[in-house]
Amino acid sequence: MSPQLYAASVERPRRRRWPWVLAVLALLSFGCCGVLALVSEPIRDQYPVRAVVGTEIAGLRKDASPQMQAVESKLVADIRAQRDRAGAIGVKLDDPKAKNKPILLAVVTTLILDPTGELDQLMAKAGDGTLRNVQAFDALPRGGELKCAHTDSKVGEVVVCGWIDHGSLGIALFFGGRSIADSAQKFQQIRAEILVKE
Repeated sequence: MSPQLYAASVERPRRRRWPWVLAVLALLSFGCCGVLALVSEPIRDQYPVRAVVGTEIAGLRKDASPQMQAVESKLVADIRAQRDRAGAIGVKLDDPKAKNKPILLAVVTTLILDPTGELDQLMAKAGDGTLRNVQAFDALPRGGELKCAHTDSKVGEVVVCGWIDHGSLGIALFFGGRSIADSAQKFQQIRAEILVKE
């Protein structure tokens, strides 16, 4: 009887690829999350926010007369009709040190995904449609854009200032012959005090 030969096959251990696949997928996920966090950081810093006006802000006093309250109500209704679910305020602010230099302010709080380029158009609507001597100012600490310019109104030349970021926009008319620099400084103070991060 002849001995039978058995061929023994030795299998090489297979290299498991799934740990590498998982590692690559994890790296891609972390990379995407990191990029998303960086891109969305300005939005998270600026939205959501609400505007709060007490009886006094930035050294100015709110005009609480019935006539102004009626004007403010109409302004807020108009803003909300244009921007659904937006928070809005409209207010006249008086300077106790300069009675002839009132400020009309409108603020809208809503998510604004692409604020770039919209500010000049909004500022032009506050006056006669023409902006002169447009100047950009520091928008810190909240970021976004902040500009002031001259425009014409029914009572003559005024300074119009505006800010816009991912969570809010504000437009103010400065009456009484204020300079652009003085108006911008007061506008920065108003913005810093009126916006409350939620």
